[in-house]
Amino acid sequence: MKIKQNYEEFTKPTRDFLDLTEIFLGLQEEHRNVFMIEIESTVFFYRSLGRSEWKNIVKDEDLSDLEKQDIVCSLCTLWPQEFDFNECSAGLPDILCKNILQNSFLDSIESRKNVLSYYRNEMFDLENQITCVINEAFPQFDIEEIEAWDIEKTTKYLSRAEWKLHNLRGLQFIDQNVQMESFYEKTEQFAPELEGMPEPPKNDQTTIRGGTKNNKLTPEKLEEMRKLQEKFPEINFFGDTILTEGEAGMVDSIDSVSPALRPGF
Repeated sequence: MKIKQNYEEFTKPTRDFLDLTEIFLGLQEEHRNVFMIEIESTVFFYRSLGRSEWKNIVKDEDLSDLEKQDIVCSLCTLWPQEFDFNECSAGLPDILCKNILQNSFLDSIESRKNVLSYYRNEMFDLENQITCVINEAFPQFDIEEIEAWDIEKTTKYLSRAEWKLHNLRGLQFIDQNVQMESFYEKTEQFAPELEGMPEPPKNDQTTIRGGTKNNKLTPEKLEEMRKLQEKFPEINFFGDTILTEGEAGMVDSIDSVSPALRPGF
């Protein structure tokens, strides 16, 4: 009897840990985001609060702040089930409610801006763009479902999606690798935009923005040249005939003699 009792005491923490893991995995199957926190030796599993739920609670002028906390905790707490927040210590709902709002990105406007910025930046990832292309062509598949596919299935549906969108909807696709390189060049290699940059020299052969009439510099190219001039002041980008005149400016720097006629060939 003594051995059995010691064995049960020894294995109790392990059984509790396994039970919590099973509960957590079971809740994840029903809810998109599940969070855990331990308050006063009690483990709580909770979900994030929806925007409409939050608006309904905040706009209810008949509720006090403490009542709003209790409602938020009751709505989002998944386990322990039917926990009575009226019979617990006063500080427990306050701590739990703050964590719920924080993980729901409803604690401040700055939190919502940060998460939006994060997911916008994620869209420069080719993998996320592929997910959107497949979802556009096959809307019956949820985005998170597509993200869980393996490479073979993803590639199969991507090829079908490209064909459908191009041949049935007339959409044109661009080279994603070129798009990514252009983005990183503009965001990482160039310095921030600065004022006071000199204008390109004007002469009879160049237009107002530099370059010939057949090879005009666009405002975008001009802005890139200004930023490069600021980053590398030792180089005269605006005086470079190749940059301003295009192919015509390469005549003086290119040997047009056939290799077979060059001395020593």
